[in-house]
Amino acid sequence: MVSGYLTLALCLSVPMTGNAQELDDCPVGEWQINPQDFAGQYQDVTGADDARVWGVADFVIEPSGEAAFYLNEFTIRTKTGDQPATEIVMNGQSDLTTVFGGNVFNSNVSNVDITATVSFPNIPDMPAMTIDVTPEFIEMSGGLFFFGAAGNYVCNAHELILLPADNRTAPTSWARWVE
Repeated sequence: MVSGYLTLALCLSVPMTGNAQELDDCPVGEWQINPQDFAGQYQDVTGADDARVWGVADFVIEPSGEAAFYLNEFTIRTKTGDQPATEIVMNGQSDLTTVFGGNVFNSNVSNVDITATVSFPNIPDMPAMTIDVTPEFIEMSGGLFFFGAAGNYVCNAHELILLPADNRTAPTSWARWVE
């Protein structure tokens, strides 16, 4: 059951390998995750019957190719079969170097500082479990959503769509953040 809980935390680091010299200008900027699309992707990847997502998950890409994910009370509530509902709340950030060019994306994670708190809202006496998502933890968990992410992308003034070769490796739908 724990591996399913970690899927979201692992997903939001979007690691890939890359070279910032090839950065396309379109992906540069601040992006917010599309919660409905991510909930559907989470269900597809984990086999959950239901998933609801809310909170802040921002992806900031600098002109240099340096990038970061920022999570603030990013929450997913999921239900699978007869298992109790699970709620995962994540806070922190992940730093990476990105390459976007020729409609192909790639990146390399340089730092992960994310905390995931897992609770079971329908079981009042069960204490929440806190997980520090570290590179060592990622390696121990088999790297789901961390290794081998690369693929194509589509970008315009309003949205960034990542089309990884493996749907488990990156949140796919982002909207440009506008103040």
